[in-house]
Amino acid sequence: PLVKEIRELVQRARHAASRNINTLQVTTNSGIGRRIVEYEQQGSKRAEYGKRILIELSHRLTEESGRGFSATNLEYMRRFYPGYHETVPQIPQTVSGKSPAKTPTETPISQTLCDQFKPQFTLT
Repeated sequence: PLVKEIRELVQRARHAASRNINTLQVTTNSGIGRRIVEYEQQGSKRAEYGKRILIELSHRLTEESGRGFSATNLEYMRRFYPGYHETVPQIPQTVSGKSPAKTPTETPISQTLCDQFKPQFTLT
């Protein structure tokens, strides 16, 4: 029974993590598409100009962030944004950013359970 309970807990956590990652990826890609569209609207609307922007952006993002930013993928993100921007959630503000506290000392943040027990369970 213990193994089954733990297995179910792990499976639920993995499923929730996967769902959250998917949502974050869609939100990020939509945000990238929005920025590309807005940038293009401020400049020339010629197709060749837009193509050069995507190629240059692809090179720089791939160099800095790794794979997933090919010119083709960036074009997909650009095309995705206009049709779906109202249905894609925005990246939420962090809890600390929403806090009305002026300084960190105004709102005490309790330690996680692991942090509270860390000194008792050290391996060294």
